[in-house]
Amino acid sequence: MENSALWGFLGTLIGACTSIITTLIVNANSKKLQIEAISLQYQEKQKNFQRETILELQEYILKCMRSITQIYLHDKKTYQNENIRVPIPDKIDAEYMENIRKLVVLEARIIQDSLRLEISDFRNLMSDMALANTAQSSSDAFDNIFKQHVKVIDALGEAIRNEYS
Repeated sequence: MENSALWGFLGTLIGACTSIITTLIVNANSKKLQIEAISLQYQEKQKNFQRETILELQEYILKCMRSITQIYLHDKKTYQNENIRVPIPDKIDAEYMENIRKLVVLEARIIQDSLRLEISDFRNLMSDMALANTAQSSSDAFDNIFKQHVKVIDALGEAIRNEYS
């Protein structure tokens, strides 16, 4: 009888150990899967944030072009009539400054260095345009801005297509 009690005890002990080990393995795998799911959620949030930022950037690049075109047309008109630069009207200047401010904020959110550099070049050219002091320098700056604007819009579109579609 002692043998059967011993075997019963050993069977119970082995069953309990097996159950504990199985529970530990399941919990470890569950924790690993949960960590992977959280990581994927984080990556998806980051990806969506970048996508939304790029979409917003496309809109602000166009708003910046609108502002800089207004400044260029103002400069062109005043240089033709007075041959000196007349200060930009407050409304146009305020719109330009707000667009530049928003562009700087959005630019800082971009992860891709090459894309951030393209936007920075565009913004620097806009500053050159705003500071132009002759009709020719204003015209040259506007031409450069327009070319860079096309490059930036293309780069933003490519980033959306390649990374986020």
